[in-house]
Amino acid sequence: MLTMIDTRKDSNPTSGSAIAIKNDTMVNSIYVYHDGLTVISGDSSGYLKTWDMRTGKILQAILNEPTKKPISHLAISKQRGSLDGVSLAETEEPESRWLAVNSYDNVIRVYDRGFEPPTTMPRLVYSLKGYRNKHWPIKSAFFHGKDYIAGAAGRRTGKVRGGDGDEAASTISDKDIPLESSLILASGSMDPYVYLFDVGAGDGQYEVLQKLSGHTDRVYDVDFHPVDHVLASGSADFSVKVWGRASKRKK
Repeated sequence: MLTMIDTRKDSNPTSGSAIAIKNDTMVNSIYVYHDGLTVISGDSSGYLKTWDMRTGKILQAILNEPTKKPISHLAISKQRGSLDGVSLAETEEPESRWLAVNSYDNVIRVYDRGFEPPTTMPRLVYSLKGYRNKHWPIKSAFFHGKDYIAGAAGRRTGKVRGGDGDEAASTISDKDIPLESSLILASGSMDPYVYLFDVGAGDGQYEVLQKLSGHTDRVYDVDFHPVDHVLASGSADFSVKVWGRASKRKK
């Protein structure tokens, strides 16, 4: 069930201050549009559904993958910084193009939502493999650089280091582009790693940038700092690790 509550009023669904919409299976993750009236849900039957909360109608329904494995999490890219140096209220910001869907089939699918969702249908761009998600509520998060342009060539370089010195080797390519020109997806995994995927090319070709080690049990959640180049990860090992860019060591 999807429920929207007016927190200024009595939250009892029978009082008229709440909107309740019944889905046919359990809803595992949602994203609310900036307008506050449109919602995307990911459910245990593997469907992405876009709802108009005013009417209760489904605007779009997409089967994430043919075997109908449950969706565990939805992540939306949110561009860092502001447009042309002007800060906008969230309701005035354009909707982000990129949607990542974690699924129990051990694949993260990244969709291009177009420039005017929900009037445009999401288009599958990436099917990211390598991490493990089966039967666990694993989450992902985007780093959307403020200067990122879809389809820009090149790959990221450098390393990420944890506060306790944990580090993972980076993939180095011929061309370097600044981090703020990057689109990176981080994900937890049921193995004790954090995976970083370069999804900036926009053409279906992706790269596993890093596999961060340091946790000793399932990594459930990850999130990037909204301003700084910092990533946090939470694990079933009862720890939260904070990762930052490794400083260059003197030779």
